[in-house]
Amino acid sequence: MKSLKLGLTGPKIQQPVPLITLTTDFGTDGIFVGCMKGVIYGINPKVNIVDITHSIASYDRVEAAFLVKSFSGDFPSSSIHIVVVDPGVGSARKPLLIQTVHGLYLGPDNGVFTPILMEGKPRVREITQKRYFRPAIGATFHGRDLFAPVAAWLSKGVPPQQMGPIYPNPMTISIPKPERIRSNRIKGIVMYIDHFGNLITNITWKNLEQLVGSNVFEKIHVKLSGRDYGVLKKNYSETPEGKVGALMNSFGELEVFCYKGNAQKRLRLKKGSSVEVFRV
Repeated sequence: MKSLKLGLTGPKIQQPVPLITLTTDFGTDGIFVGCMKGVIYGINPKVNIVDITHSIASYDRVEAAFLVKSFSGDFPSSSIHIVVVDPGVGSARKPLLIQTVHGLYLGPDNGVFTPILMEGKPRVREITQKRYFRPAIGATFHGRDLFAPVAAWLSKGVPPQQMGPIYPNPMTISIPKPERIRSNRIKGIVMYIDHFGNLITNITWKNLEQLVGSNVFEKIHVKLSGRDYGVLKKNYSETPEGKVGALMNSFGELEVFCYKGNAQKRLRLKKGSSVEVFRV
């Protein structure tokens, strides 16, 4: 009688394809992003590249830092994130590699990683190993010449510790926080304006819960430019078309919108404009 051989090893598990994300202020109508992708694919043609955004306001490190925290937990922990908003490119500022539970982050030491540095216990390295750079390093495009090739080599399995030594004092910048101005009132500002003209503020769910506890949709009113826009909505369509309202968006931030319109144009507000919420 023949013995039956059981397949005890099970199905072969596929290793995840490496993934690199790009976040810059380069815009989408130039060659900069394409050049970075070309360098990455030249080193690792099997990698996946995801564009987060290339529409960060030019040189705006605060906006970059604000957006980085929004997507940092949404990708596999093996992901590699390049963030290049770098007005000091070519200067003495250092190139960094940051290791966190959410993945690896590459970019300049200029504060764009402030929320990442404040969360958990990241390990920060200065990128010094030039053998992983492009052969010629220009003074104006470290996104292509330094960060892109380093990310590509990391995606091929080069360990982070080979990129350089521990960097003890990375730069952080001040990111505006909401302010409790009365017992029943919080003042924040517009941090970001999206493609639809929605005004994204720095006021969070946690801020509202500290103000009123539960039932924020019944107790919180939103005020801009001296006008009360009423209680928070649960979705956009609760507001009549063309009218302004406010809700908590999917990132947990207070957002002012104009249903099927553009709140920025309608209200003539900009980044840094004040927004108040108050308990009734």
